[in-house]
Amino acid sequence: MKKSICTSTYSFRTLREGGFVYVDKTKEIFDLVRPETAQVFCARPRRFGKSLMISTLEALFQGDRELFEGLYITENEVPYNWEEYPVIHLNLTSCNASSPERLEAWLRHAVLLIADNYGLHLQENYAEIMFENLIIGLVKKSGKKAVLLLDEYDKPLTDSINNPKLEDIRSELEGFYGVIKAQEENLRFTFITGVTRFSQVSIFSKLNNLSDISMAKNYATMFGYTEEELLNYFGEHIADAVHSGVQDADGNTLGKDTFIEAIRAQYDGFCFFPDCETVYNPVSIGKFFNGDYLFKNYWYETATPSFLVDLARKKPLYLTDADNLIISESGLSAFNLQDFRNPSFSRIQLIELLLQTGYLTIADWAPNYGTADLFYRLRFPNEEVSLSFDRLLVRAYTGMDEGDSMVYVQRLIHSAFSGDTDQMVDLLKSFFTGFSYQVDKPDEGHFQTIVYCIFKLCGMHIRSEETTNIGRIDAVLHSGAHLYIIEFKFNKTAGGAVKQIENTKYAEKYILSAREHGRMVHLLGINFSLKDRNIIDEYKEKIVD
Repeated sequence: MKKSICTSTYSFRTLREGGFVYVDKTKEIFDLVRPETAQVFCARPRRFGKSLMISTLEALFQGDRELFEGLYITENEVPYNWEEYPVIHLNLTSCNASSPERLEAWLRHAVLLIADNYGLHLQENYAEIMFENLIIGLVKKSGKKAVLLLDEYDKPLTDSINNPKLEDIRSELEGFYGVIKAQEENLRFTFITGVTRFSQVSIFSKLNNLSDISMAKNYATMFGYTEEELLNYFGEHIADAVHSGVQDADGNTLGKDTFIEAIRAQYDGFCFFPDCETVYNPVSIGKFFNGDYLFKNYWYETATPSFLVDLARKKPLYLTDADNLIISESGLSAFNLQDFRNPSFSRIQLIELLLQTGYLTIADWAPNYGTADLFYRLRFPNEEVSLSFDRLLVRAYTGMDEGDSMVYVQRLIHSAFSGDTDQMVDLLKSFFTGFSYQVDKPDEGHFQTIVYCIFKLCGMHIRSEETTNIGRIDAVLHSGAHLYIIEFKFNKTAGGAVKQIENTKYAEKYILSAREHGRMVHLLGINFSLKDRNIIDEYKEKIVD
């Protein structure tokens, strides 16, 4: 019988008792918990199964062996002892950290709930003192060390990047997390998750024994699904999808092999250590199979932190920022939240944040050029995330909400496919109406990036910086029977842009093929104005037939 897929709960007990699909990750869990004591940290993007992992660990240390029947940890030749421990499970996902006072109150309340659950009476005091007394009390009552599971430790910080009280909020957390170091001897196992790796929080500055497995080879596939796991645990769902006549975005009916290729391109590709197997995003896969097998974008709605849009607005990104990008391990290790309060934070710091939030992933090792540091080459994980990145930039640069932008998208698709360049350029101008309020000092790269992202959002095939034998074309847009060779100018003239296309013979690469397929080639010059922050003067167009 085909098991159902549940994407609305992160409870291990619910998944196992309800007979839902559960991808067995207990081999990695077994390796983590085997030492007599361990303190572990792992950063992963949102919606990657961190809360489910925490819930699984909670059931494990509560001795709920029956929930693990048939999984690796019960079938392994080396037995697990199933000893029960008092568990402190703190999930900061819903934490109110709008001020240090509210954060303090939330932490006190969370600690009190756990104490009440174990029949402990804690005297009201500062949150960090209550936290320490909770650990000590549990150890005394049970005669065993406690287990600490801390989920989304950084949520109060990332939610407060634009909060003037950020430093006070960070200081409040630092004191609370400092208890973990002070009570190290009373903790059997500590597991901490979050999205980011911040260097100046006490978790990193004071916990000497904390093992960061965020980019550890042995745990690179502990979160997300490998392709083998996809085929094994979702085989019946795959068969049903193919039997139903599932189609790709272009309307092509897919067989099993082409279906796997399509789903791989859309949702696979996350890599957390160079040369390791990539993984699929688990929430996107679940929503895909539960959503009539539609190749939709689930990443943007479920995994985009709002602070990313604000930061991208302050430090605009270019198309080339994610092209063959190389970052260092030392740069990631020195990541500091406070840097984003400084208007002069670097674009590379924003790129590092995009890596940690899952918008970028590791492609492979990069040369270290004789240094002692490690370097990684980055890329977009898949088509879903690449399109989400485009949506993020359009939202950051133009200020348009999703509803408004989709109306324009439909009209822009129609104008491009019908060859109506008048309407197409008018719609592009509409996209730029909010631009002046979003970006401080725009340049040609900003405008070119937005145009590229807009057409990508439309689902059209557009290539930026297309190479010819004598130069690079700013953009080539394929729209059915119409092909556009586009050259962008900044504070110059649209006519000069078209002249450049003609002089450099950029269109020759496409004319023969266009004639064979009955396509019309448009030479389109677009000139932007710094003063108006929009397209100015009448664009010049020439049609090559």
